[in-house]
Amino acid sequence: MGVIIQSVARSLHILNILAAYSDGLTNREIAEKVGLNVSTTHHLVNTLAAEGYVHHLDSGKCCLGHAVAPLYNAYLSNISLHTHLYDALNKLAEGTKETAYLCVWHDGHALIQAMVEGSQAVRVGGLYVGFIGNTHLRASGKALLAYLDEQELDAYLATADFTPLTAKSVCDPEELTKQLQEVVKRGYAVDRGEFADDVNCAATPVFSAEGEVVAVLAISAPEQRFVRNEDQLVSAVVQAASNASRMLGYKASEQLGVETAPVRDEKVPIHDR
Repeated sequence: MGVIIQSVARSLHILNILAAYSDGLTNREIAEKVGLNVSTTHHLVNTLAAEGYVHHLDSGKCCLGHAVAPLYNAYLSNISLHTHLYDALNKLAEGTKETAYLCVWHDGHALIQAMVEGSQAVRVGGLYVGFIGNTHLRASGKALLAYLDEQELDAYLATADFTPLTAKSVCDPEELTKQLQEVVKRGYAVDRGEFADDVNCAATPVFSAEGEVVAVLAISAPEQRFVRNEDQLVSAVVQAASNASRMLGYKASEQLGVETAPVRDEKVPIHDR
């Protein structure tokens, strides 16, 4: 265990105590329950009150402040977010039988947060949970880049390594920008052998209730199988992301581009044929 900051631990203890008493407690009562002297408790409570985590009632008692609510709401949101996204990821892999990925934007890169291996005899390898890099060459990366604000995108373009990985890799920032505009128009991104030879991928963003891209769902497949089943695979990815967005409170009618994508049945089984 690392270093424990005593004042922080005491402050959190005070918040936990106040959470159990909806009618509030006086400084003296808090001190008794936390095991501190009244003077120390007074200073800690005042600090928490200054930041909005404690509220002073007219009765002289203290209760939890307004700053606690956003923390709790964020906690609930994260639980819901992960549950819905992982459920969508598993259904996508099951329905397509291809390897599926859940990617997020992290420190200027597309990060693979979770993945489910496909059940096909021949499937794509080489990627893993925690993988970052070559964001602009991956469908998942393009789907994330396409929805960055102008400043964030410029920052990425200014520092990205445009060294090609394959003969199909996009190495020109202007060409990439055009691709990203197309992603927004149609609602999904495709990588046709840009990141790895003979491997194609499709990816679609997932939107929060506020209309922000919180993640991307993607699948990859050997090129021949992807081309043979492209409509169904793209449809499956778009539908999975659309379902996840809807579960997060996003209205499908507002989702940019997805309405024009080839969406078909909610669950499209794909077989190697």
